Amino acid sequence: MAVTRLRAKKPKLDRMDAPREVHLMMSSDQRQVLETFLFAGEEVQTVAMAGPRFTGKTHTGAHCLGYRALMYPGTRHLALRTVQDAADLNMGEELKAAFFRPHDIKLGSRRRNEVQYLEAENRFVLQNDSMIQLGFCRAPRDWEKHLGVQWDTEWLEQAEQFTEYAYSRLSGSNRASTSTPCCPRRLLTFNPGGIGAEWIERRIVDPCTRDRRTVFVEAHIRNSMATLERDPSYVLRSLMSITDPILRAQWLDGKWDAKSGIFFRLLPMIDGVPGTIQEMRVPYWADWYCGVDWGDSSPFACMYVAHWEDKAGKRHLHVGGEVYQAGLELDQQAERALEKEKDLNRNNPFMHKVKIRMAGWETGKSLEGESTEQTRSKASVWQKHGFITRPSYRYSRSSGWSLIKYLIRRRILTIDPDCMALIKEFKTAVRKDYAEDVDDKRCADHALDALRHITVYLFGLDYREQEVDEWAGVT
Repeated sequence: MAVTRLRAKKPKLDRMDAPREVHLMMSSDQRQVLETFLFAGEEVQTVAMAGPRFTGKTHTGAHCLGYRALMYPGTRHLALRTVQDAADLNMGEELKAAFFRPHDIKLGSRRRNEVQYLEAENRFVLQNDSMIQLGFCRAPRDWEKHLGVQWDTEWLEQAEQFTEYAYSRLSGSNRASTSTPCCPRRLLTFNPGGIGAEWIERRIVDPCTRDRRTVFVEAHIRNSMATLERDPSYVLRSLMSITDPILRAQWLDGKWDAKSGIFFRLLPMIDGVPGTIQEMRVPYWADWYCGVDWGDSSPFACMYVAHWEDKAGKRHLHVGGEVYQAGLELDQQAERALEKEKDLNRNNPFMHKVKIRMAGWETGKSLEGESTEQTRSKASVWQKHGFITRPSYRYSRSSGWSLIKYLIRRRILTIDPDCMALIKEFKTAVRKDYAEDVDDKRCADHALDALRHITVYLFGLDYREQEVDEWAGVT
């Protein structure tokens, strides 16, 4: 699809009659990003393109910046990456080879009405006085030199290598100019993983938490005709041969659930067998329990689970509801949890009364500032408001996580898709260095702790599923 046929709402483009083959080689993902970036209104502030390697993200970014610089004379556009060599070789060469050359835009001197590349400044200056600046961040704070400059466009290539602080600070420089109708816009291209994976998933990828002015497009290697045309065996030779499951999921499938240091592996549905995240019809004979993790400034978490055995004797544990809220006093926590139990009962008419609520062992301790003669504790305050809990035994956290991992592998543990806080903690949990534990300094674990308390109570730390002897009783 030629760019001249897109839904143009902006001024007529200069030099947009690109060879037809340039756009035919673009995937549908690339064309979607290009169209949105060029012609969306002010309701779109950020356009992001992510996926596995070699899906044309840099190629698309070069076209987005090149066309926008031609559309609006006298505008400034920043292309930023973490390493100078990569900025020159990837972004600079991509602009030359993939954009300027196919459009017959010559590089040379402005006196001859050509695009001039100022090597000392790493800058392209176009015939219409627009400028494309190649930036780099070799040191952690090198991006600061681009602050204070008004940029009509900011492109962060390999954005997963930037910190959230850098991303937020740079956004202040992406602002509208009074001399041009060009509205400010940001382009992010990135792969799964990297030091910025957590904030990128939260602010860009996750539709529940990203800004409504952000458009996210997921790219797929199998749609990238340019890569497949140039190197047909690339997927088979380079990607299918990756043995590391996390790296393979990131590079081949562009999976955001696959993270370096990931602690849990949630299972997908296979051949009708339920995956970890799955709606379940809880039978009427199931017993209901609750795991509790108290919170103050951090979230108060309750995980409501149904526990039963099926006709074959297999045990099941299904997380059917959750409470996850910060900033509640102890009495408000009790009221909020009891309200949730009523809601669950309305949605599950056969739901039994919650049998036991297990909380962390520390909830049985006297509150800070209370004398040792007094018995006032978090648990006693909850009990006063009708929310009765038991403190769990003290045991190593790693033993509890091992049990949960085992229940996931054996497809005993399932989670309702509505339990979004628990699912997010599962997906973002990372391993503590040199320990088999969740690193609570780098990720939240409040819902996970609540689930751990009740899971250990129901199954015990040494639980193993009994293997069915198919030959039992056969003589």
